[in-house]
Amino acid sequence: MSDIKGKNKTERLIDAGVIYRRFLDETPVDGPGGYAMVNIDPEGEVVGMRSVWRQALRSVAKVKIIPFGQAQEAFERLVSKVEGELTVTTANFGYFEQSELDRQSYLEPAYVFIYVVQNGEVAHKSIEVIPAGQQTFAKLKGSKRFDAGRQKKREPSGGN
Repeated sequence: MSDIKGKNKTERLIDAGVIYRRFLDETPVDGPGGYAMVNIDPEGEVVGMRSVWRQALRSVAKVKIIPFGQAQEAFERLVSKVEGELTVTTANFGYFEQSELDRQSYLEPAYVFIYVVQNGEVAHKSIEVIPAGQQTFAKLKGSKRFDAGRQKKREPSGGN
C-alpha cells in the first residue's frame, strides 16, 4: 500500500466488527434487522455496539409455508417490468426483521430476494420480501428509503 506520492505505507486497521445473526426455533432471522454488531478497536477493546433485535415474546399462530417455487413466481411477477439486467444475489428463507426505523409487531416467515439491476452504467441493489406463510399478520416491508449520501456536482454530458 502506498500514499498519493507513492511512498510505501503499512496497512493500518482502524475498526473491525463482529456481527451476530439471530435464529428463532432454528430458523434464521433475515433482513436489515435481526443482528447485533460489536465494534472492536485495533487493541481488541470493544468500542461500540449496534443492534436491531426485537423481542420475541410468544408465537401467535402456526402457518403453512408456501413452496419456494410459488415465492419465486411471485418475485418474478414483481420484477417483470424492471428494465436492465437483473441478477439475484441471495434468496433466503427465514423470519423477516425490518430496520430500526420501521414499526414492526410480528416476525413472520418470508422468502427474501436480494438482487442487483444493471441498466447501462447505472446499477442498484434492492430487496423483495415475499410472505412465506399462507396467512400473514402484518406488513412485512416498511417504506422504501434510499440514502444516497452526498453527491458530487456533475457536469452535463454532451447530449441535448
